[in-house]
Amino acid sequence: MAIAAACRRTDLTKALRDRVTTSMKLLVVRHAIALDRDTPGIEDSLRPLTEEGVTKFKKTAKSLSTVVTADVVLSSPYLRAKQTAEILARHWTAVTVQESDPLAEGSRPALEEALARMPGSATVALVGHEPHLSNWTAAWLGATNPDAFAYKKGGAALIEFDGGVAREAGRLIWFLPPRIFREVN
Repeated sequence: MAIAAACRRTDLTKALRDRVTTSMKLLVVRHAIALDRDTPGIEDSLRPLTEEGVTKFKKTAKSLSTVVTADVVLSSPYLRAKQTAEILARHWTAVTVQESDPLAEGSRPALEEALARMPGSATVALVGHEPHLSNWTAAWLGATNPDAFAYKKGGAALIEFDGGVAREAGRLIWFLPPRIFREVN
């Protein structure tokens, strides 16, 4: 009788769930279409998304949110990445966007340190830039050719980790261009 009662109990605390489910997932997203790098008078970190970039990524984000639910969104502090992250976060309930300097600087070790402070069962969306994203994806998957993981603007991958996020510790769930997500809508 006590076993049956225990099995019906469904109010596990978050801490207990974290100990049972230790699979962290990273939703890795490249920022959407932004003004060209050589636009006069606008420094790289201040380049905004174009109207086309916003329109296309809204469709991508809507589809992404039906496939994955993030607990938090970490974004490069660059304007185009923050705008992309904000569009994405609007599709989930109570999900905040937090700036993360390693996403702009390209420091995988610093990013992995930040991720290590999160619950082991978290799903974290990362919004950043090339070539960092393809280099990190290759490293996490133990691949030797980062060009095989070149992200298109607005493209995304889902990578799962048992234990911590580290070199050669990830499993690729999917890697897709934004066109696939837009076609689902």
